[in-house]
Amino acid sequence: MGVLMRILGVLSLLVLAWGASRVIASQPFEFMAFSGKNPDITKVARHHAPSDVIFPKQSIPTRFFHDKHLALDIECVQCHESATQSVRASDVNLPSGQACDLCHSVDANNPETADPASACKTCHLEFSGAYEGYNPHDEPERANIRPQKMTIPEPNLKFNHKIHIDRGIGCETCHAGLDKIAVAAPENAFPVMGTCLTCHDGKSAPDECTTCHLADPGSRMITDFPQGKLKPHGYYRNDAHDEDFIKNHSQVARVDEGYCLSCHKRQDCVDCHNGSVRPVKIHPANWLLTHPITARKNSLECSSCHREQSFCIDCHRTTGIVDLAQNLDTTVDFHPDGWVNLPGQPVTGNHHMFQAQRNIRACVACHQEETCLKCHSAKDPAVFGVSRARDPGINPHPVDFKNRCGAMFRLNERACLKCHETNDPNIRFCK
Repeated sequence: MGVLMRILGVLSLLVLAWGASRVIASQPFEFMAFSGKNPDITKVARHHAPSDVIFPKQSIPTRFFHDKHLALDIECVQCHESATQSVRASDVNLPSGQACDLCHSVDANNPETADPASACKTCHLEFSGAYEGYNPHDEPERANIRPQKMTIPEPNLKFNHKIHIDRGIGCETCHAGLDKIAVAAPENAFPVMGTCLTCHDGKSAPDECTTCHLADPGSRMITDFPQGKLKPHGYYRNDAHDEDFIKNHSQVARVDEGYCLSCHKRQDCVDCHNGSVRPVKIHPANWLLTHPITARKNSLECSSCHREQSFCIDCHRTTGIVDLAQNLDTTVDFHPDGWVNLPGQPVTGNHHMFQAQRNIRACVACHQEETCLKCHSAKDPAVFGVSRARDPGINPHPVDFKNRCGAMFRLNERACLKCHETNDPNIRFCK
């Protein structure tokens, strides 16, 4: 009884396995529909799949086992013979039925039990191969139930198989891992750009983008296709064109401007940077009113695009927010309250002393040294044209400055003479 139960158990497992294989085998496989659940379709040492814009969706309703054929030491060119002469990416280099018939004899007495199996449905899904009257195996279009047709759109790419094969580059160099998979798909068999870049480095082979990518008459890459827009995803450079790239693209542009010009015209940069075609998502419509808040919080972020010495000053002067270095009598001031304390007023956290110590670059974007010297100087304030009441002679030096003023004087005495006369007692002390 125990032996019988074990036999029944084994038989049930075999039936389940056979049924699962029938279900998998009966489903046509569509390229770019990879879900990761089909055991026949596995990614082999790949970090990402080729772009579905480059390789549009394909449908190949056949069954084929690359791993089993390669295990028999069958060379790739025995099946893909046309690849040796292919010079276009649009060439369909799949084997013909006659190539398969060399091993899978459809004239066998019993094709289903032949070794290797030769029945039509062995490779053609849901195709019985039934004919009326006679059996023209080389004319499948005359069958009662015709085999499903393949759909292989032309890829948006340039590629020459012949030139690579003639240079001794083996098929497995680009189509790696086929000895471990059954159904070949873009996700597990087509080369990604990283594979190409191992040779196309500008030395062994050209590294221009348009070597492989389609170009317009101006020699720039075509990025708009019916399948979608082709754009970098950041796999090989820090250039993922996501929502943050509009703020961070300057880093990539500084490293290799020519790389950007493969797709973009220089005028694209000019139009955006001069504000004539400024995307709304960079600054909101009311940015002129609200930008002082952001500028005070993080002026370095502003300076990543704008030059403080020209862009900010020119705008502030044009709009009437004048430079305080030129006119201290103006009533227009973009500094907060407490920026300067008059005699008797307390020093608050808004005082310019703290801001200058934090980021002097923000101050010199608008002001010159003479602005500081109007208050922070040992000279007569009238020499500098002080036009409103200030407390002259405010000492800008820290408490312990006398302990190191000699070293500073020897390093650059001209800086000291900005405020002090040559006969100033303090200068003699530092000397």
